[in-house]
Amino acid sequence: MTLSTFTLIIFAVLLIAAARLAVKTSVRETGAIESSSRVVTVARQLPGEPRQWPGLCCYGISVTVWMLALSRVDVSIASPLFSIGYLDNTLAACASMAESLTPGKLMGIGSMVAGATVLVRT
Repeated sequence: MTLSTFTLIIFAVLLIAAARLAVKTSVRETGAIESSSRVVTVARQLPGEPRQWPGLCCYGISVTVWMLALSRVDVSIASPLFSIGYLDNTLAACASMAESLTPGKLMGIGSMVAGATVLVRT
C-alpha cells in the first residue's frame, strides 16, 4: 500500500469518526429514544439541530474519499483500518462526553487495531 493510499484511508476514517461524534452530540440534546412514539418526535426535531449538519457533511465527504481509496486497494485491506476510527471515537468520547473507558473496551479496540496492523503489513 502506498503512502497516498494509506493517507486517503486514514482521512476517510477520521472523517467518519468526526461524523459519529457530531451526530452523537446532536442526539445528546434530544435524550434517549426508547419508544416508537418518541422516534417521530425526535425525527421532527433533528433537522433543526445544527450540530448534526457538520457530521452529515463529514459522512458525505468520507464516501468520496473512501471511493478514491477503494479504487487503489482491496476492500479486505482498507475496511479493517476503520478500527482506528473506533479508537479515535472512544478516546474522544471519553475526553469530551465523559464516557467510561473500561479494560474490556481497551482490549476489544486494541485487538481490532492489532488485526488491522497485521493486514496492512501483508
